[in-house]
Amino acid sequence: MKCKGCQYSLWNLRSRTCPECGRGFTPSEYSFRPGTIRFCCPHCAQHYFGTDKDGLLEPRAFTCVKCGQGVTLEEMVLLPVEGLSEAQTSGEIMPWLERPRIGFWRGWWGTVTRAMLSPGRLLDLTPPDSGVGPALKFACFSQAVFGLTGFMGILCGAMVIGALVGAAGGAMSFGLALIVGFFVGFIIVILSTLLVVTLWSLATHGVLRLTGKTEYRLDRTIQAIAYSSGANALTGIPCIGAYFSSILSIWWLVSAVLAVRTAQKVSGWRASMAVLGPPLLLAGVIVAAYSVGMYFVLQQAQAAGTAGGGSFWNASPQASQLERRNQTHAALVHSELKNYAMVHDTWPLTGFHLIVENSIDPSAFVYETFDRDSSTVKIEGMSLLAFQVMNTEGQTQVLEAAAGNVPSNLVAARFGDTVFTFYGVPPDDIDPRLWLHVLCPAGDPATVRMIALQVGGFMILQGEERLKALAAQNLIRVELGLEPLPDPATIEGYYEKP
Repeated sequence: MKCKGCQYSLWNLRSRTCPECGRGFTPSEYSFRPGTIRFCCPHCAQHYFGTDKDGLLEPRAFTCVKCGQGVTLEEMVLLPVEGLSEAQTSGEIMPWLERPRIGFWRGWWGTVTRAMLSPGRLLDLTPPDSGVGPALKFACFSQAVFGLTGFMGILCGAMVIGALVGAAGGAMSFGLALIVGFFVGFIIVILSTLLVVTLWSLATHGVLRLTGKTEYRLDRTIQAIAYSSGANALTGIPCIGAYFSSILSIWWLVSAVLAVRTAQKVSGWRASMAVLGPPLLLAGVIVAAYSVGMYFVLQQAQAAGTAGGGSFWNASPQASQLERRNQTHAALVHSELKNYAMVHDTWPLTGFHLIVENSIDPSAFVYETFDRDSSTVKIEGMSLLAFQVMNTEGQTQVLEAAAGNVPSNLVAARFGDTVFTFYGVPPDDIDPRLWLHVLCPAGDPATVRMIALQVGGFMILQGEERLKALAAQNLIRVELGLEPLPDPATIEGYYEKP
């Protein structure tokens, strides 16, 4: 039984005031294990045992059998039963700190459930002098477990893909890579949890100190943030947790507010401002920086579009997320093409070279729709996603095989949904009017939509406008001594000079 203000031991006291901090107390504020406390008469020291559900005297007031004086529960001097430690008398325990006695998993899960349902009570049961080490260990272990179980569906999917890739000679290595990746991810989760809890606690404690006094030092705030992380358990739901973690993590925020309020003995509004303020401020800064960056990027894209002619995309609210993503894909391939040519003084033989040597994501070669992505678009008999998850040896084998099949008299070549049109164009002397590549899925020329990339910018073309732009492009190519292009929507594989 310890003072709720300073944790001073209150055993064997006649006074109802803590001698350390002066805080008043009554025995009825506490709960004990039944039969573990001696309630001693303040007049003659005759002891009685608490037998009700809270380990207190029943009845609360009676006449002492030894001295005949009337006594009440609130007058009694309390002592543990001989042979019992103070921890063994507690009606409630802090499960994580009692792991040696109750078992690891029981201690962990008991702390998780309290963090979710009663974080304030959990911090009441946590001695301020128990240190930050156990708290940080709990947070790191919990987030690692939640991360593992939450991403279980994705891991299973990756294993299935690994089996499909086996024919390319990478199954064994893929399994090894998956195991290594798992352990690396485990370490990353632990390190990121340490970083997040520490920085969040520092910011929270700083706000608390700026807005008033705190009952304890920084280590108590770290305890509150770390132990409340058990409320993040919902992110560990297989399949669901990985996709809705940002929403499910709100429970941790709420639990952290309640835990800090109890731990530092502050008001609800101070705890809310201290706990929620730093994450909200950080989110605001990220959103603002992203918005400003996108604004300047789009302004440059519009300027380039005006210079290059054609129908250029602008940042209108009507542009769908898929449209924006496809424009980003096309721009990324264009940038990596120029980087490759600058380094090697030649164009890449295939798109595989950009993936392997420039580490470009295969999805950049895909014109995404609701039913079309890198797992459905195939090249060289396999999906782009399957190539991405291959080991290095398997990717190299595919690259070498593809390079050996490239004709010498190419005009254009399809790689996924990207059609390269740079063949015959000197990489060190590019006419800015030429299309270097287009993002255009194979399909009906009358309805297909494509994005054409040139040095000056990019154009989104479809219908009659697309055909007119193609005719104009071919006039430029003939002027420069290059073969005219067929309709990119009709190209499958390699298109050679007639």
